Amino acid sequence: MVSPIIQRDKAIEILQDRLSHVSNVFRKSYLARGRGSLLLYAEDLIKNKNISVEDYRDRKESLFLFDGEKSTTKLARMIDSYDPKTQGIAMLISSDASNATWFITVTLKSP
Repeated sequence: MVSPIIQRDKAIEILQDRLSHVSNVFRKSYLARGRGSLLLYAEDLIKNKNISVEDYRDRKESLFLFDGEKSTTKLARMIDSYDPKTQGIAMLISSDASNATWFITVTLKSP
């Protein structure tokens, strides 16, 4: 099985290659639902699954996914402080048994 770190790095590389599409999805989602984040699974990205507005979670839904106070606090701060004109937040989850999660700030491409 591939390590979570290798999955994460590969998924981030794929996100960079699809930055225009990710930026459009994030902007549409933000306008429709307010502050939040994209919920992305590394394996889905690696298998070329398309990112869509269905992957977006508003603030409340994003925070509901985590029960650890440290994770919830960190994600809440990120969601509350990003500039939606130039940034987006992604929750990237590994596909192994650990379900390792990374909170990533994405610099959006200009429209």
